[in-house]
Amino acid sequence: MLLHSTIAAGHAMDMSQSSVSRSISAMEQEVGFVLFTRDGNRMKPTVDAIRLFEIVSKMSDGLDEIGRTAEAIRSQQLGRIRIICLPVFLDTLVAKAVGNFSVLHPNLRFEVETGGMARVMDEVGTGRFELGIGASAEGRTDVRCTLIERRSIVAVAPIGLQVAQPGVIRWSELASQPFIGLLPESPFRQMVDRQFAHLDLTPHIVIEACNQRAALQMAECGAGVTLLDAKYAAHLQGQLQVLALEESMSWDCFMIFPRHEIAHHALLSFMRFLQAQAH
Repeated sequence: MLLHSTIAAGHAMDMSQSSVSRSISAMEQEVGFVLFTRDGNRMKPTVDAIRLFEIVSKMSDGLDEIGRTAEAIRSQQLGRIRIICLPVFLDTLVAKAVGNFSVLHPNLRFEVETGGMARVMDEVGTGRFELGIGASAEGRTDVRCTLIERRSIVAVAPIGLQVAQPGVIRWSELASQPFIGLLPESPFRQMVDRQFAHLDLTPHIVIEACNQRAALQMAECGAGVTLLDAKYAAHLQGQLQVLALEESMSWDCFMIFPRHEIAHHALLSFMRFLQAQAH
């Protein structure tokens, strides 16, 4: 607000008339031109002063907006989180975590996609997605990993399948059945292949599926036996049974993020929330 007299200025700022006059003179020396013209006891802003005030006013509004935005970011009211994950982790962890976090922070926007491990690592490594949820990023130099949890692996088989020990299946029994595996480039498939090779066994693979969701659907059709994440298999219904492995196996669920980028406040908060939801 521009004050029209030195008396009004003094009252508003609790300053004497002489102090206000000295302040105006100092400002005029600083900017290099006249800010006010005097008409008796009244002061009128010059055209240049009005132009300067408009700029200062916009700057002040901008500083206020910066403060409001910073506070909104601190409280997770603004921002976007882009996540890419394996389908099995979307179904067993990420979808529920995103939903719950979104309820707490309704103005935060999420973008969630699924893909195989190669795509997860590529998309996170290039920065297109800020967070990946996958099995491993071994050998990659453009991303970092933080362990979320270690999960058991179980076998899923038709209810009528006879096994030597109720509720448990041997790897030799797995090898003797039509087996639904994942694609060879899948880290999950590679881990299973190593275990078969370690036991000097060769599985009878009849189908190679793109992910565990597809493998399960094929098993539900009676196409064979498959191995799944235990959390994914926990709520199975229908004509399938869940069997523990005689020689147990587990795999790891990781958060994957760009190596050289600093995570923003909302993302860090979600990452902590995700880890809490997993346990």
